[in-house]
Amino acid sequence: MSTEDKFIDWVRERSGQRAVPSFYRVAEAKIEKLVEDLAQNDILSIYEELQEEGKSSELWLPVLAYFQDRTSTLKLSDEQYTLLGERPLARLLKRNEVSKTLTIWCAGSGTGAEAYGIAMYLKSNIDHPERWTLKILGTDICPDNIQRAREGEISEEQMTEEFPEPWKEQFIENQDETIRFSDEIRECIEFNTLNLCDSLSSIPICDIVLMRHVVPELSDDVQLHLGAQLLNHLHPDSILIVEPEGNSPGEPGLLKAVKDKSGLFQLNRQILPPELFKRYELGDERENDDEREELLDLDPLEARER
Repeated sequence: MSTEDKFIDWVRERSGQRAVPSFYRVAEAKIEKLVEDLAQNDILSIYEELQEEGKSSELWLPVLAYFQDRTSTLKLSDEQYTLLGERPLARLLKRNEVSKTLTIWCAGSGTGAEAYGIAMYLKSNIDHPERWTLKILGTDICPDNIQRAREGEISEEQMTEEFPEPWKEQFIENQDETIRFSDEIRECIEFNTLNLCDSLSSIPICDIVLMRHVVPELSDDVQLHLGAQLLNHLHPDSILIVEPEGNSPGEPGLLKAVKDKSGLFQLNRQILPPELFKRYELGDERENDDEREELLDLDPLEARER
């Protein structure tokens, strides 16, 4: 096996990508340009640095993200908006009526469109939105995507006819040659890099989690690893949103679809009754289970061995 082939497999495993022909086709087509784009000498020197320095290397996330081609979409499907706007959103607002705060995580957020999209949706569908605080975290494995997301700009191509006119009027600003999201939207969103193969310890307990067009790209081991960790960041009324007809990560049955093939999921109360999550009602206090936490923080390959 050539150095390039070993390198591609190494990147695929640590970025959690599924071993499918489409991944290898993209990787083989882009690997020659990797050296130039990262201003390095050759693939071997990159490989050696990553093995020696690990996650402390400045090349770690740029390399893991290099063979992924992910862009985010601004809107959910119409059916997802309808379902979310019925009981799930109402229950979240009732649950948080004292704190007046909604916490949202957009996993694999790409260049940030879906984070801005959910912010505009919530601002438009909550009564008296000025009384509510939105805390939205967008994460992506690619540092370049995060940088672009933080700029808060939108292209003319994204301003399609499907872009709701009220959103354009209220949340979009034209400045010279750029189209930007308003400060009202940008100030409630934070973007950080995150590899979904790693620990989710930086992720808060969330009311809404968006994980669209992410799960199908992940290997089975990483899906199980991600699903197990995700349970620590949900409460009984939390909503997980994937693409329509998509599946949730983790063991089957722990999350239950709000409606078949809707892409909206909640904790299955028959398997995970709300009583198990009462620790979340106590602020930051959590039950201590050292062995369980240790397993959740492991690399998925290490976790499987354990």
